[in-house]
Amino acid sequence: MAKFESPSGETPGPAKEAPTGTEAAARLNNRGPYPGSEGRIHRTRDFVDAIRAHQNTPAYLQALYKGLGDKEAEQLIKDASAQVAHRRTRGEDSSAAEQCAALKALAKSTRQLPPAVADTLAKAAGAQDSVNTLTAVLKQPEASEAMRRTFLDTASAAFDKSESFIDAQKVGDVLSSDPELIEDFAARWGDDKVARVLTKALSQPPLNPAQLNKQGTRQDGALKVLGQLAQLQGPRYRDLKTRVFRDAALLLGDDKAHPARKELVQGLTQLFKSDATDLIQRLSNDTSDPSHKALGTFLHAGLLDDSSKSEELESFISSTLIPPLRKETLDPKALGEVDGPASPD
Repeated sequence: MAKFESPSGETPGPAKEAPTGTEAAARLNNRGPYPGSEGRIHRTRDFVDAIRAHQNTPAYLQALYKGLGDKEAEQLIKDASAQVAHRRTRGEDSSAAEQCAALKALAKSTRQLPPAVADTLAKAAGAQDSVNTLTAVLKQPEASEAMRRTFLDTASAAFDKSESFIDAQKVGDVLSSDPELIEDFAARWGDDKVARVLTKALSQPPLNPAQLNKQGTRQDGALKVLGQLAQLQGPRYRDLKTRVFRDAALLLGDDKAHPARKELVQGLTQLFKSDATDLIQRLSNDTSDPSHKALGTFLHAGLLDDSSKSEELESFISSTLIPPLRKETLDPKALGEVDGPASPD
């Protein structure tokens, strides 16, 4: 912990102990206790501690960011997201729970950032082929909605140019932070673009910019979106769910793709269970799946492939999907009337 000393010789303590956000900013802006590269690390750590300590006091955070000034606020958010993503907040062995708590506190604080700073940060994080640890902050539901929407606009525009899985995974990551974002952006982008983004994101294992943790920073949002799509009901989403299921399922049989197979099957299982009968019917015609391979590829991966078998899928098919079909098939009314033997008279 950095040592603070006022002109009078008193030690006021770290930023988190400051009675106001303005005072906390003043302590962080005093570079005396933070010399050199090590000082920068300690200053960022003190900033994160102050954010966590006062995350539920919006006025405090607003005064903190205002007191820091736009340039320092922007830099500290960047440094803090990188530090937390790399789990250096309390050493390399800090727990995943600690990391998650810090990410959520930083995310909540973005609601109090000056608008110009928020806009700059969101656009920089969403820029083309940018592997940015700030994504781990913006994927939290607590993050500023305006920042998340700016990020999605920027990252989706970048994807239009690059068709890169890096840009696609970033979009999926932040899109998964709120089901309402999925609904809104599906309406804006159209079903085809949503399917293209998700398919590209799912074509490779989730990127992890920090490498040290597979929870807080792993860009697995596209996998989560599959489960969230399953919750969307109504005719508006029939085509979207069919396209996403078809294109993602075909990845399981594509030699050029390298998806996280087991997780992809798990996500597709959620989507399949949400409307299995309709998906089977739609994927059985030439219009929805000209290749006639999507459903079979998914079922093979989920039921027969040892690397991706899903007990959940097997249970659903045997206990929920097949019995009604068997009953319908064996129902005489469904088969039609059968003539009995002719009367001897």
